[in-house]
Amino acid sequence: MGTRIITIERQYATGGKRIAKMVAEKLGIPYYNNQILEMAGEKIGLPADYLRDVEETTSGSLLFSLAMAATVNSTGVTLMSLSQQLFLAEEEIIKEIVKDGPCVIVGRCSDYILRDRDDCLNVFIYGDREKRIDRAMNVYNVPRNEVESMVRKMDKRRANFFTTSAQKKWGDRDNYHLCLDSGTLGIEKCVDLIVEAAKFE
Repeated sequence: MGTRIITIERQYATGGKRIAKMVAEKLGIPYYNNQILEMAGEKIGLPADYLRDVEETTSGSLLFSLAMAATVNSTGVTLMSLSQQLFLAEEEIIKEIVKDGPCVIVGRCSDYILRDRDDCLNVFIYGDREKRIDRAMNVYNVPRNEVESMVRKMDKRRANFFTTSAQKKWGDRDNYHLCLDSGTLGIEKCVDLIVEAAKFE
């Protein structure tokens, strides 16, 4: 038996990060989330905290970003935006990470970046809006008067980042091997299902 590279996209407040960590622990493989942002920051030369807001507000398509990567102005400075530089740095890091073997990667269009590999299990975690609002308040401590706008904002940011970079619709079941409703199934059941699906002959 072996274990696949697992990519996990998730709606806000579905417990996707927790699920990803638990899957990695059960399978005994590395887990990557914010570490990728930190490594990208080192490449670009800016602190991760500064890049956090940039990460999911990229503008322009991935194809445009790749084209601009080789474009410089008369002073030798790249014409790419910071968000485009960040995406390309993260893409390079993700491709290096998976060379070391099985792992769990959260977000960052990792399913799209690794689309040419046949050893990836791509997962999308979603949930009922009311249950996500409840989780955001009780687990993430988002104030009641801010929670609905927070859920909308975070989902929109993730959707825009994915759609702009991958040129595909975020959350479209055709993009994933496994789509799980964490609000109905629960965190533990989602973990068990992903672990089972990740094993192959």
